Amino acid sequence: MQAPISVSRRSFLAASAAASLAGALRAAVDVPIGLELFSVRNELKHDGIATVRSVAKMGYQCVEFFAPYYDWTPDYAKSMKRVMDDIGIKCYSTHNGPKSFTAEGMPHAIELNNILGAKYVVFASAGKPEGIGGWMKVAETLNNAAEQLKPAGLQPGYHNHQLEFTPWTVSAPWMCWPRTPGKTSCCSSTWGLASKPEPTPWRGSIKIQVGSAPCT
Repeated sequence: MQAPISVSRRSFLAASAAASLAGALRAAVDVPIGLELFSVRNELKHDGIATVRSVAKMGYQCVEFFAPYYDWTPDYAKSMKRVMDDIGIKCYSTHNGPKSFTAEGMPHAIELNNILGAKYVVFASAGKPEGIGGWMKVAETLNNAAEQLKPAGLQPGYHNHQLEFTPWTVSAPWMCWPRTPGKTSCCSSTWGLASKPEPTPWRGSIKIQVGSAPCT
């Protein structure tokens, strides 16, 4: 029997508020409401399985594991998947550091994501690319990842931050983005708003060039 996990007051209040919103949204539309587990990272580090159970009890239907999941063994990932199946929560994507997108690291990421039942392997951050050349390298990384992930039934994703929406980079990143069908990007409109400019006008631009850019 697992010991109850201790959740900090701040994490509990934040997750509870989001869970309440999740319940309201679920009642309005049939879209699974999920939680990026970075928001409960300390609890996840202490006891991952208990944390996922707690998140499910709050009403979330899916979760996104973040970078440290990469250090799991396949056996631990299978244990996590059994628990997720038992409590009825899914993992549609994982949040990944650069190692998951290297030739050496990709096979392990693929194995873990397939065990978890994920569909998207998300590149967590571009770092600080310099100029058009830097963004071209980011695009190349995603293009190469798409080719490696496709046979495994997976797709790459990308998590933007303020950098992609600042005035001096507003055109460069999206102009470099992969344009081949089946290669996915993900636009976080919250980060876009945090950078001051309104991201909405670029939604059409992203859609035209990438084919589809799911917004979160």
